[in-house]
Amino acid sequence: MQILSRARSAYCLVTLLICFCIGIPRLSATGSEELTHRFESQIPDLLTKYEVPGIAVAVIENGTPSWQQSFGYADLSKRREINSTSLFQVGRLTELVTAWGVLRLVDEGRIGLDNPVGQYIEQWKFPPSSYKADKVTIRRLLNHSGGIAPLISTGYSSEEPGPDLIAYLKGQSNLMGKVRLSYEPGTESQYSAGGYALLQLVIENVSGKSFCDFMKIRVLEPIGMHSSGFECRQVDTGRVATSYTPRGRKIPPYQHTAQAAVGLRTTLHDFTEFVTSFMPGPNDEPPGRSVISPDLVREMYRPQGPSDGQYGLGCCLNSLESGGVMIHQCCGIHGWRAQTAVAPAEKLGLVVFTNTPAGRKVIQHLFSDWCNTHNLNCLPCVEDEVSRARVTTLNILITVVLLTLLLFVGYIVWKGGRAKSA
Repeated sequence: MQILSRARSAYCLVTLLICFCIGIPRLSATGSEELTHRFESQIPDLLTKYEVPGIAVAVIENGTPSWQQSFGYADLSKRREINSTSLFQVGRLTELVTAWGVLRLVDEGRIGLDNPVGQYIEQWKFPPSSYKADKVTIRRLLNHSGGIAPLISTGYSSEEPGPDLIAYLKGQSNLMGKVRLSYEPGTESQYSAGGYALLQLVIENVSGKSFCDFMKIRVLEPIGMHSSGFECRQVDTGRVATSYTPRGRKIPPYQHTAQAAVGLRTTLHDFTEFVTSFMPGPNDEPPGRSVISPDLVREMYRPQGPSDGQYGLGCCLNSLESGGVMIHQCCGIHGWRAQTAVAPAEKLGLVVFTNTPAGRKVIQHLFSDWCNTHNLNCLPCVEDEVSRARVTTLNILITVVLLTLLLFVGYIVWKGGRAKSA
């Protein structure tokens, strides 16, 4: 009986261990499977509801892509469907990739993060101002606290010759204003494409290569982003999706002189490879994939600068209740809408690309569901908050103007009535 009792105890212990080992992943997998099932069933209806031509989505769990799917059309008139190799312009998501290019040179000892940017640029100088140009460091340009005036790159038609980078920095084009200092570097954070245009010039000067070639050879290819590039000649233009206005009108392809800020064209497959590179790989590959060191990967998503934790190096950040952080980058540009989130410690990620600004509401729905599934407190994208603030300010101004006009008309009517009475 004693032997039988011991055997039963051992059997129960083994059974409990098996249930424990198998049960936890199953619970996690079930939540993940339910999420992707919801995505598969809801996305077609969301595309119809918000009149979005197409979308590409990738879910990353345990550091690897667990689900990638595309819906809708890359070109409505040709009925060409979106797939994982369709190319998208991804706007500010470019900054994440550019930061890897800068940090690769830091890793090699050719750039110092806290060195003045002027140390690497001879062919251009900041216009005279009351602010100290030697405080504009590489780190501060990466986290948008470099004192650069807020500037947005508008781009130009791919069929037109664009300005060279120096002319661009001097404001000798209608694409962007002059790059200049508008506040003391290191005292606040303000988005500016001009800061990344300077980083583009730094990469070219230090590497001796064009920005496009350096990024292709030293960053994109080693990561596995073989279909991606910064110029039309670097990508298969036949695979570029067509972008549309919210009303469904085609938008012609655009190029950007400030390629380091917003110029990346990439696929869902490629960018998902990039996102997983922030985490250890399935075969114990280190974060950074030997393009940059694991320490510099962690430095990217360390909150820094005067932004109350909103910026790392090349990325926006959200603080998580777990004490960790989540990289959260989004952009809408020339008919494109793209957004990604990476929680490196949790080994989770999400990538969404659409070919219309109307895709914003679809993306918000998917991100909210993803965050709720994984108990992540996802805050609104910084860009959405800025846009919302601008809209609110504009609405207030319009209201004030209308009220002023209404009071003025009322005064005229009242004065006219008094004149008649007299």
